[in-house]
Amino acid sequence: MKNTKPRNVLTMEDWASWPQRARYDAQRSLYASPMTVRSACIEMQVLGSRSLKDKRSVIKSMIAKVKHRYSIAIAEVGHQDNYHLAALGIAVVSGEADHAADYLETVIRFIELDDRVEITSINRN
Repeated sequence: MKNTKPRNVLTMEDWASWPQRARYDAQRSLYASPMTVRSACIEMQVLGSRSLKDKRSVIKSMIAKVKHRYSIAIAEVGHQDNYHLAALGIAVVSGEADHAADYLETVIRFIELDDRVEITSINRN
């Protein structure tokens, strides 16, 4: 009978042979904090838009402002071929669920205050 150890068990000899950085990363992964992701899809009407070029300038400007101010993931996710409508997808990642939800609501309020668009629906996930 062979004396073999399971593959996922580390001995002290294995641990000591690892480089310092690898040991640090392994310890950190044992105590990794949970991650919470909150997302929303905001559908809106672009007011005063007479062409796709007008719509894109409004949406690109809004996306740039939100990214700069809040450092979150945001992109146009729907209605790219309609110059009256737009859909934005937003995602927030945080270590705490309450913080992620509050931050997402703050971003949604910021978008609601923009007078160039009128929000028609918000789908939170």
